[in-house]
Amino acid sequence: LIHNNHRVIWHFPKKDDIDFIQKYKHNPRYLTDVELNLQLIELTNDLKKLEKSCQTIILAYPSAFVHKIIQHVDFNDKFIISAIKGIIPEYNLIVGEYLNKIHQIDYQKIAVITGPCHAEEVALERLSYLTLASQNIEFAEKFSEYLTSEFICVTPSDDIFGTDMQQY
Repeated sequence: LIHNNHRVIWHFPKKDDIDFIQKYKHNPRYLTDVELNLQLIELTNDLKKLEKSCQTIILAYPSAFVHKIIQHVDFNDKFIISAIKGIIPEYNLIVGEYLNKIHQIDYQKIAVITGPCHAEEVALERLSYLTLASQNIEFAEKFSEYLTSEFICVTPSDDIFGTDMQQY
């Protein structure tokens, strides 16, 4: 997905996953039947690259691994969107609270995305609905435009906590 000249850099903690995707154009772990267009995405296992290159970072790791993966990331003035379901077990916090309390990210720079849809439905281009919530409603409205397509409807909201709680 590239929208208005925005690049997508996709982080994988394991280099083996990147090698597999580059060779077979499929994710070895999730949505294994979906062919990936490698001209539209850049794959990396270097979180420092994301720190330097990205203004907005979407976190979509399993909640059990989030802290281990991002504990040393400097989110300095980045917008962070959580697509993570559940709590961060090390702190027993929902993701928005974890990002604020542990990484000192202002709530104005945090958004949560959720919906009654699944990745496989999106991959099959089935009509899907999402909510993108942030206390910074201007950011939620603008980023919702990037995610909206003919088969994805995104509703911006300012209720980050209610949306984060829906992730359970």
